[in-house]
Amino acid sequence: MKQLSFVLILILATTAVSAQYKKASFFTKGGRTYTLGVTLHAMGDGKGTPIGFFYSGGKDNTDKRLFRWYELEFLPSYKFSYQTMGISYSGSTGTKEPVTLSGKSTFQFLYNFNLGYHLLNRSEGEKRVNPYVFAGVGLLIFGGAEYSSGGYETHYEFDKNLSSETVGLGLRGGVGALLNFNEKIALKTDLGYNAQYNLDLGDYTTPMYYAFVNHVFVSTGIRFRFSQE
Repeated sequence: MKQLSFVLILILATTAVSAQYKKASFFTKGGRTYTLGVTLHAMGDGKGTPIGFFYSGGKDNTDKRLFRWYELEFLPSYKFSYQTMGISYSGSTGTKEPVTLSGKSTFQFLYNFNLGYHLLNRSEGEKRVNPYVFAGVGLLIFGGAEYSSGGYETHYEFDKNLSSETVGLGLRGGVGALLNFNEKIALKTDLGYNAQYNLDLGDYTTPMYYAFVNHVFVSTGIRFRFSQE
């Protein structure tokens, strides 16, 4: 119930922002955009660089510089490992010792809403390359991880525990570019940073190890634009 309330509040907030921009004059004409692509999340910290797959929809008026888009991303399961301190089941003193814990994430489902600003004036026609900057928010709707092997079977009372059920909010921003093949099709590439705030829905009081954290990301995909008056 707590997870559902948190997600609903965040989605309603981003939907309200989206609705306000949709009513604004600079979105009354232009084109709808749809993108299919992949995102590399360079998280490190024992997680490596997981790859996600996304669908994106938005609006981009070629007479204006401000545009918007949302993304629905599915991030498949990936392996992780981290070090902490724990007590060995076979020990007699109860003293904590270093231990490496490992496992796999559950699938992660993300919703991102972004505003972009074209750096070049396109009122006289599309450029071959259109650079832009962007900022937005991201919701981690489903997330978490599970231990699969290693120290979890041999130790207990860890200083840092794994978050098996997580929701989160990210603040994201960066730079991007459109490589236009024609008026309708372009290669879209973003380079950005995601500052992530996570909430563990379990009962632990220790510091938590999260499967989705602060990181640099790179996304690329094919964007289709359909003109609309």
